Amino acid sequence: MIARRVEDATKEEIAAEPARSGFSLQPVDPASFVLASAAVVAIILVTRLPLAAEMLFHWDSGNYALAIENYNVAFHQPHPPGYPLYVAAAWLVHQLIGEANRSYVLLSVAGSAAAAVAVLGFAWRLFGPRVGALASMLFVTSPTIWSHGEVALPYIFLALFSALIGWCVVETRWGGRNLTLPGAVLLGIGAGFRPDLLMWLALPWLYGSFRRPQWLVAGGAAVLVIVAAWAIPMVQLSGGWQTYATATQQAQEMWGPPAFTSDAFLEHARMQAERTRDHIRYALGPALIFLAYGLVRMAAQPRALRPAAGVALLFALMVTPGALFFVFVHITNPGYILAITVPLLVLAAKSADVLAVDLVRGLRHALGFLEQKPLALAIVAPVALWNAGVFLLAPGEGSLEHIRAHDSELKPIVEYIRSHHEPSSTIVISGAWGSRHLEYYLPDFQTAHHLMST
Repeated sequence: MIARRVEDATKEEIAAEPARSGFSLQPVDPASFVLASAAVVAIILVTRLPLAAEMLFHWDSGNYALAIENYNVAFHQPHPPGYPLYVAAAWLVHQLIGEANRSYVLLSVAGSAAAAVAVLGFAWRLFGPRVGALASMLFVTSPTIWSHGEVALPYIFLALFSALIGWCVVETRWGGRNLTLPGAVLLGIGAGFRPDLLMWLALPWLYGSFRRPQWLVAGGAAVLVIVAAWAIPMVQLSGGWQTYATATQQAQEMWGPPAFTSDAFLEHARMQAERTRDHIRYALGPALIFLAYGLVRMAAQPRALRPAAGVALLFALMVTPGALFFVFVHITNPGYILAITVPLLVLAAKSADVLAVDLVRGLRHALGFLEQKPLALAIVAPVALWNAGVFLLAPGEGSLEHIRAHDSELKPIVEYIRSHHEPSSTIVISGAWGSRHLEYYLPDFQTAHHLMST
């Protein structure tokens, strides 16, 4: 009886942990959440499907397309480190559709919709339904998010798994629910879509459950089992470990950081930091103003932050590993920034809500009727419209104009070669960044690429 009472007391203490920490999650009304999620998904489908890329967009897209027919990392089908679950998911869609680009684009649209719902839930549980709605608005209209929901690239899954794992962490740490194992499963599966997210999201997952060492061991074992389940077949399909390791090493030598002197290291870091800054600025747009306001306000009132210090640490852990990797190792495609975009957008949404509160307090005496909820919406809506306009109307890498220009350039080339040349007597020579597209679209032709032509 005494042992049982002690056990029950221990369970009660664990359940009461969020209350002792001074921070508790916001309740979610299931009906309201379902309606809000349906609205977000509908917006994603209506805005993404009509604008989707018609042709493989990027060199990597060509690698992924070729991998559907013959998966072999040694042949860069796809390129190292492999992305096996991403290709496997596209293969399943391909069985119904029969065309690689559309298969991958549908995955991007589905990943965008799922990520938008995950962002809604993640922000809602932390800060309430209003911040959840604001975060969803900023997420759906982010130019980088929108761009990667239209093309055959896997970066949108960085945002999806970031939001899902972050949600598991907050439920485990402050919600009285132990989602250590679901978080581990998401970590293992997500790494099969984007192996690099294992580096960037392992720390937040560990933070969520560090007071539950037995569950961490079980979760770590689950991650290892899941990773092994996709990594072993991937290596086998690529000709064995030695062949796979050689291909991966060669890719690392080509795309990784060069051998450094101290001066070269600093110059590389400076260039990468500028690139990271530019990608963040493009992804968030004017929402950076909200983020800056929130950070300044937190610095000015540290006591007010104290009850939520653990939340601030979580967001730091979600952003810092990726940001350090981008600065000191590698960042090329703007899609990399989606690994840290979710926490930044959620913080921007919360900061906008705080700004609305401050404005209401300051202006209520003058206006009398000012309300926080419509004011927060009025503050965020112009930013969302601006960001949407940047993708839809402005030139730039990954913009709608860029996607359309690529389609209009590649499509007639493929059609002309098919209609005017015989595969048996033609060698197609292309620039390095177009050769993989032509290998997919012109499988009967012999293709080669000329590095100098770019």
